[in-house]
Amino acid sequence: MSQETLTTSQERADPPPVETAEIEEKAVRRRARRRAGLCPGAGWALLGYPRRGMLVLVGVSAMLTALAWLVATLSPASVWAAGVATLIALTLWTAEVLDVSWCRLRPATESLLVRRFRFVTFVVWAAGLIVVLLIPLYFGSMAVQFDRMAPAVEPGERLIYHRSVAESDLQSGTVVLFQLPPWSKAGTPGSLEVARILAMPGDKLAVHVRDGSPQPKQPRRTKRSQRKPSARVGHYLVNGEASTYQGPADADVPLSVPAYPDVRKVPDGCYFVVEDSEDTGTDSQQLEWVRRADLVSTRLFHVAGLRPVR
Repeated sequence: MSQETLTTSQERADPPPVETAEIEEKAVRRRARRRAGLCPGAGWALLGYPRRGMLVLVGVSAMLTALAWLVATLSPASVWAAGVATLIALTLWTAEVLDVSWCRLRPATESLLVRRFRFVTFVVWAAGLIVVLLIPLYFGSMAVQFDRMAPAVEPGERLIYHRSVAESDLQSGTVVLFQLPPWSKAGTPGSLEVARILAMPGDKLAVHVRDGSPQPKQPRRTKRSQRKPSARVGHYLVNGEASTYQGPADADVPLSVPAYPDVRKVPDGCYFVVEDSEDTGTDSQQLEWVRRADLVSTRLFHVAGLRPVR
């Protein structure tokens, strides 16, 4: 076989350098797309853009940190931080996934995302899994079987609550979730109840019965209970101000509240709560004081629309 024939056969067997470069480039881009989908920043790093890759990795790390903060605290600041961090991280990550198919290839550097790709990928996914596992630790749900908080909470509704008690939420009018104490006679001890704070620690409570006693001050703005009156029932007075909630005076109950002008002071670390239903709602006269240690949550949400319970 002549030398010319051998040369021609070799040229047919070996693709031209241009085609070889294109094949290699496509292979590198495929790897970059896979890596970008698995580990934020790894696609850009493989194509020679380590700074861009680290920017994406830092953005996603900040997002996971903010989400963990959100799950643990559910504070307004954490909600804003998680929202902003998630928006930035997803924007950067999406830009990387799209850009690795078109950006100019550069020589790959020995950056962290190239040298330790598998390790970084494991850390990122482990962090994401931890955030997911935190959700059932800090959030719970309950199906409401009673109508004592209607119309704020209807029977049959399911509520989601955050297992935290924010001091800023502990004020009159806040709906809280608490456990009945072991000595409670109004229900099963340890069961979860939903009610609304009427009086805070140190407040002076009384019931204004219209029997000729002095008229109280104008009612302060609180959620209306519309409880139907019965014998010697009047509006609760809190520090001399009338609320829109009603209750019995000097009744034979576990925690009796006197008729005005006598008062009963709320002990330190305790709260006087009421339920909204006009027919079946009770209050701390039957439920007894709600201790700070018995509070489970001050942040409850309706499952439908994730609306706060007001």
